[in-house]
Amino acid sequence: MIDSLVAGKTLCEISSWTITNLRLQKVLYFAHMFYSGREKKKLIGENFQAWEYGPVLPSLYRHVKQFGKYPIESSVFFFQKGLESRDKEFTYLENMYNAMDDLDAGDMINISHWKEGAWYKAYEPGERGRIISQEDIVIEYHARFGESG
Repeated sequence: MIDSLVAGKTLCEISSWTITNLRLQKVLYFAHMFYSGREKKKLIGENFQAWEYGPVLPSLYRHVKQFGKYPIESSVFFFQKGLESRDKEFTYLENMYNAMDDLDAGDMINISHWKEGAWYKAYEPGERGRIISQEDIVIEYHARFGESG
């Protein structure tokens, strides 16, 4: 398991510092889902929460929220080390970033709001702090991609 800030810095580096907070949260969620479904363990140690625009890692959100809809700048992760390209976790992050690169923010929100998905099960309008269960994330992975556990 990796820390959400390590995952965040790594994705920012993979994107050459062009990624926004919303895109960062979505790519991390789906990378976490794939890793969890395939490796049978969590990619990121922090729990995702169900917020209005989809799954969010709250500590990472707070760390980069100052950039709003603009790309996250490297200075925010000055003291944080990212993953090495030889790490398995890096490969999951890079592959998911590349897979979602052509999607716009609306597409990403629609995908994460799937009515059979983990976010949908946890979300309550107007509430923050509702944990998306790891079990539901794995169930969503298998439902979406038809791979048996």
